[in-house]
Amino acid sequence: MSRLIAMPGIAICPSHRLRRWIYKTDYTLESSLTPFTSREISQELDNIPLWDDNLILPVFEQLQSIRPYFSFYEVAVDRYELGARNVQVNIAARELDYQSLAPEAKTWRNRHLVYTHGYGMVMSSANQRANQPMQWLLKNFDQTVEFDKLKLTQPEIYYGLADYPYAIVPNTESLKSAESTKGDMHSDYHGTGGLPLSSLITKAVNGFF
Repeated sequence: MSRLIAMPGIAICPSHRLRRWIYKTDYTLESSLTPFTSREISQELDNIPLWDDNLILPVFEQLQSIRPYFSFYEVAVDRYELGARNVQVNIAARELDYQSLAPEAKTWRNRHLVYTHGYGMVMSSANQRANQPMQWLLKNFDQTVEFDKLKLTQPEIYYGLADYPYAIVPNTESLKSAESTKGDMHSDYHGTGGLPLSSLITKAVNGFF
């Protein structure tokens, strides 16, 4: 037996002709979103990163490595709340580059006792324009900052992207210096990582390497 099924919105007339009924319904749009103001739009546009990672790395290297045994291996893009707003920044660590030392400086003493760590970080705004002087948020050995919250209390870098040789720290070769905050490498290790040389046996075993 055949059946004729009436679908919603369709009426079956006696003449067996189908007529379409149109209903108009108003829906109230509820949203917590508000239109951006021109100031907010301007702030978002000003925060768009303009530098490619491969292009800014040589700039950091040239302007902020400062000494031949320091280098930058990677520039990361991050976001910090600075001055009551989120700011996208380019940031990189100033790591030790032992391979850049002169051949006569690559002694066992320098390799394992003196040149033991990198020093500090560098940060600039990601929207830095190429036709303007570089605007640094964090720079130099003294870690000059534009915002106090970026100040580093322990700028020494013992672990990083570089292939570091093992370091014996602290040691008598790394003398204390009033200029240690300027990155002269004369600063002691204050971390807990590594293998403690607390016993004569441990020192003897490590003496073979």
